[in-house]
Amino acid sequence: MKRIEKERPRGFRLLRKHQREWLRLQGKETVYKVDVELDQILTFHRVSLPHLYAYFVKYFLGGFSTSMLTLLHKIIHLHAKVEQTKEIRKIIIEYNKKDRDTMDVLASAIDKMNDLEVTGPHGRRMVFALGKR
Repeated sequence: MKRIEKERPRGFRLLRKHQREWLRLQGKETVYKVDVELDQILTFHRVSLPHLYAYFVKYFLGGFSTSMLTLLHKIIHLHAKVEQTKEIRKIIIEYNKKDRDTMDVLASAIDKMNDLEVTGPHGRRMVFALGKR
């Protein structure tokens, strides 16, 4: 191999240069593609999550004055238990005795959500309930 390389040094030098350039370009394309897809996913979540929260607050909580952080801490992070049959999937949200005002607002929101008769991905009706007070 060394003897052949010595016979054509310029050609092998160009070959190595082109290989390095090809590998560099190939690597950048892959990273760029992943970066763009990841950026699109993150942008979608950054934009859609606040819209979902705002919609939930406006239509289900009746415009209850709250920030996204408060909504997360007081409602979204509540523990829940799921009971499931062939027709119904019942989500029982744990009642927080320390925050009765928010729980009262959440109880009315649960009634509104149940009135929509939401069907889950497996064809089961989603029924929400607030745990024992």
